[in-house]
Amino acid sequence: MTNKPLARSSDGCWTCRLRRKKCDEGRPRCAVCAALEISCLYSDEKPEWMDGGERQAKKADEVKAEVKKKGAWRRERKYLTGIEPGIEELSMADAHQDEASRAAPTGTGTGTGAHKGPSSASSSGDSPQNSTSDGTSNNTPPSSTSEPAAYPAAGGMYIQGQHFPAPAATHEAPSAAAAAAAAAAASVTLVGYNNLNEHDLLHLTNYLDYVFPFLFPFYRPPLLHSGRAWLLILLMRKRTLLHSALSLSTYFFAVATETLIPCHESCREHNRSGLEKQHELTLKELQNDVAVVNQKGVGSDLVESARIMESIVQLVVFEVAVTRRVTSAESWMVHLDGAFVMFEQIMEAHGSSGEGDTRRYCWHAITAQLGAGSQMPTLGFTPSGDPFPSNSDQAAMRFFTTLLLFADVVSATALETSPRLFNFHGILLDSISGNFGGFEINGPQLDLESVVGVKNDVITLLAQVADLHAWKKEMAKAGSLSVVQLVTRASQIETLIRGLIACLEQERENNCHNNNNSQHTMEPINFISQYNVGLPIVKGSSTEWTSLVWAHATLTYLSTVVSGWQPSCPELRASVAATIALLAAAPAPACVRSVVWPFCVTGCLALPEEEGFFRSIVEALGPLSSFGTIAAALRVMEGVWARRGQLGPEWTMAEGLRSVGTAVMLF
Repeated sequence: MTNKPLARSSDGCWTCRLRRKKCDEGRPRCAVCAALEISCLYSDEKPEWMDGGERQAKKADEVKAEVKKKGAWRRERKYLTGIEPGIEELSMADAHQDEASRAAPTGTGTGTGAHKGPSSASSSGDSPQNSTSDGTSNNTPPSSTSEPAAYPAAGGMYIQGQHFPAPAATHEAPSAAAAAAAAAAASVTLVGYNNLNEHDLLHLTNYLDYVFPFLFPFYRPPLLHSGRAWLLILLMRKRTLLHSALSLSTYFFAVATETLIPCHESCREHNRSGLEKQHELTLKELQNDVAVVNQKGVGSDLVESARIMESIVQLVVFEVAVTRRVTSAESWMVHLDGAFVMFEQIMEAHGSSGEGDTRRYCWHAITAQLGAGSQMPTLGFTPSGDPFPSNSDQAAMRFFTTLLLFADVVSATALETSPRLFNFHGILLDSISGNFGGFEINGPQLDLESVVGVKNDVITLLAQVADLHAWKKEMAKAGSLSVVQLVTRASQIETLIRGLIACLEQERENNCHNNNNSQHTMEPINFISQYNVGLPIVKGSSTEWTSLVWAHATLTYLSTVVSGWQPSCPELRASVAATIALLAAAPAPACVRSVVWPFCVTGCLALPEEEGFFRSIVEALGPLSSFGTIAAALRVMEGVWARRGQLGPEWTMAEGLRSVGTAVMLF
C-alpha cells in the first residue's frame, strides 16, 4: 500500500495551520510537531494570536525560531549519543602496559580528612559514595599506616614513603620512555592556529581577554606558575577546547554588545548560527577524541586523556554559561558524567596503587607524569609540593580538576545525590602540613579559592550536607530512616560550619582593619612579592566575603535537609537574614556572579517583602545577567515564590532547583 500524502485539514493542530503545513491530526500531538519537538496546540476555540495580523506574524516567527533551536538540539543529540557510549566503554586495558615507564607504586600518602579517601570498590559507572542498610557510610578511609608510593617527578624522583618531591640535589632523569612520550606531547603542532581566520582570531582573543576572566575572576595564577599561558597553549593544541572557547566568545560578544549597538535580526541570526556552528564542531571533535582514546585505552596516554577530560569540563562550562540554549539543561548532565568517568579512569590508570581494600591514590603521580620530559626548568616547589613553573598540561589538569570538584558538589545539591567524587576530597582538598622531603608543606593539593573564590573547607562541608541529603532520601525510601542518626550527623556538620563562619568573620574583620590603616599606594616591592611562589598569595577581602556567603547558605541548606521546607523556622530565618545582609554588602554588584548558588538558595526562602531585593541584584548586572546562571537562579526563585503557601515540609531544596522543569547547575 502506498502512503497517501497528507491533505490540508481544518481540524489539524493550530501549530501546523500557523505554519501552513499538512497535519495528520494525531492526538495529543501530531506527527509533524512531534518530529520537530515543538509545541502542538489543539483547541476548539481559535487562539487569540491567530488573528491574521500582527500577533499571528509574531507567533509564526516564534515557532520558526523554536524549530531552528530544536533542530540544533537534534544535531547535538546525534553527537552526544556517539560520545556517551564511547566514554562509558573507555578501557584501562593498556593501563599496565606502561607500568615499566614509571616506578611501581606501593601505596600512597593521603590527606587527613575524616571518612574520606577514594574507595577501591567504585567503578567508572557508580558513585563512590554508597550507604549501607544500617545507615552508615560504607566508605573506608585509607589506612594511615599504609606506605605511600614512590613516583617519578618532573626532572627528579619522589622520596619513598612520601608523595612529595625530593630536594633538587637528589633529582635524577625520568625514564627514557616517559620522557620521550612527554616530549612528543609537548611538541605537538598547534593544530588550530593555521585554520583560524581573522574573525575567529578576534573571538579567541576576546575569550582570553574578557570571557575567561569574566567566568573566573578569582583565577590569577602567579608569574612563576606561568600565569595563564597554559590556556592559550591548550586552545592551540586541542580543537575541542578551541571550538568551545570560540562558541563562548561568540555568545559573550553578542550579549555584551546587544544593548550598546542596536542589533538587527540578521545580526542576531548571524551570531546564533555562529554559536551553533562552533558548538557542533566542538561535539564532532570530542566524538573523535573519545573514539581514539577508547581504542587506545586511558592507560596508554595520560596527556591525551587529561586533555579530553578538560575538554569535557569546558563543555560543562559552556552549557552552564549559555543558559538560553534549549540544549543546556539536558546536556550539562551528560557532559559532567563523562568528565567524572574520565577523571576516575585517569586516577585508576595513572594515580593509583594496590588492589582491593589497599587501593590508594596519589595526585602527585598524575602531575609528575604530566611534567616528565618537560622543557620547563624546575625552579622550586609550591607550598603544596608541586614544582614551578608548571608546564601547560600540569596547570590545565590542576585548573579543570579543581573546577570539576566544585561542579560536582554544586550539581549534587540539585540532583539530590552524593557528590560523585566525594571520596577524592581527602587527597585533593584537605590541608596537609609538615616537612616532606626537606620541604615545609602547608596546604591542600588543589585550591578552590584560587579558581572560584571559595575556601576548600566551605565546599567540603557543603559536600557533606549534600551527602547527608542523599543518605536521608535513600533511607526514607527504604523505610529505615533513623531521625536520631540524622540529627546527630547534622549537628556535627553544623558545628563545623558555625566554627568556620566565626573564623571567616574574624579574618574579614582583621583585613578590614588592616586596609583602613594602610596607605592606598602600591610599592614596587609589594607588586613583585605577590609573584613569589614561596609566599602565600595574598587574597582580597572579596574571597572572604564569597566564602562567608557560601557558608551561611550551606547552613540554610542543612536546615532544610533536617527540618524540611519551613521558611518561618527561627534557625533558618537567622541564616537567611545573615546571607541577605552579606549580599547587600557585596564589594561590587558583579560579585554576586560568584555566589549564584547561595543567592538562589537564600532567595527561595525569602519573605514576600524581600523579593524585590533579589530582583534588583539581577537587574543591576545589566545584559550580562544572561551570560551565566544568575538569570536562571532568578527564574528558579520566581517559580518557588509563585508556589508560596502550597509547599509542605516534605518539599526539598533540590526540588526547588528543579522547579523550572529540569535540574539547574548554579555556579
